[in-house]
Amino acid sequence: MHPVEALEAMLASRKDSALLRFGLGNAWLAGGQPEAARAAWQRGLSAAGSKGDQQARREMLVFLRRLERAPKDSVPAALRNEAR
Repeated sequence: MHPVEALEAMLASRKDSALLRFGLGNAWLAGGQPEAARAAWQRGLSAAGSKGDQQARREMLVFLRRLERAPKDSVPAALRNEAR
């Protein structure tokens, strides 16, 4: 099973989780889908906010900012190296 599929299955089977959304964003980014990664991290911000998870929120904000600064046709090297 592809990491994206596994993470989406976990999200479907339980309540929303900032950690799962963060992992999903990383998986999308590693697969060359920065817009899908952005969407996952934005949903993760909402999940983190509802749970009071400030560390997860800060990390996703950093990744989103890096993605915003990158040219539209490339994935920032800093994000490629950190995506798992």
